[in-house]
Amino acid sequence: MRAGLAVFLAVFLGLAAGVRGAAETKPAAPSEDTQYVAVATARNHAETALRHNRLAFESGQVQWTAASLALDQIKLRIGFILDKAVAVEMRRDETDRDATFLDDLRDRRLALDDQWLRFMTNERARMEREFHRAVEITTALNAANLSLIALEHSYKELGMNLSTICTSFDELAAKADDAHDMGAKALTDLLAARKMWEDIQQTVSTVAATRARAGKP
Repeated sequence: MRAGLAVFLAVFLGLAAGVRGAAETKPAAPSEDTQYVAVATARNHAETALRHNRLAFESGQVQWTAASLALDQIKLRIGFILDKAVAVEMRRDETDRDATFLDDLRDRRLALDDQWLRFMTNERARMEREFHRAVEITTALNAANLSLIALEHSYKELGMNLSTICTSFDELAAKADDAHDMGAKALTDLLAARKMWEDIQQTVSTVAATRARAGKP
């Protein structure tokens, strides 16, 4: 009986010592110097990403406005070219008038109006939404960055572990990169759309000019 009790006590005391040993060997927090270097690196990374976004969106906003105005003007010019070509053809003598050409112009006008409507409703609306959302996110991230910097100072004064601040700065930098990519893609898509409609305008101009060279009314 006594032997059994001795074994039990030995096992129990051994387990208790093991628990105390595990607690005593818990990894120590990084030194203050190490934490300060880590948080400074993370903060600089976040601020660099935000500065990159600010410069990109300042330039991008100028390009965005110019491309948007250009698109609207291109659509107006396309309509003007088609309408003028129809009017010129209608002034010809009836015997010289090309009904097939007139039908082609009217069909083009209807098709392009439909294409423009779908573009404005779907693609351009999506580009607008994504570009302005990227700008809004960047503005919010700038505010969050200022709050993090203030929190970092408070943590340092209280001698608290800065690892959570480092993680937050890293997440902020990643969000800034995502916002930059979103805005850049929206702008690239808008510039590509402008090029596409410029090509359409050139095609329409060529069609109208080809018939005009066939003979004046």
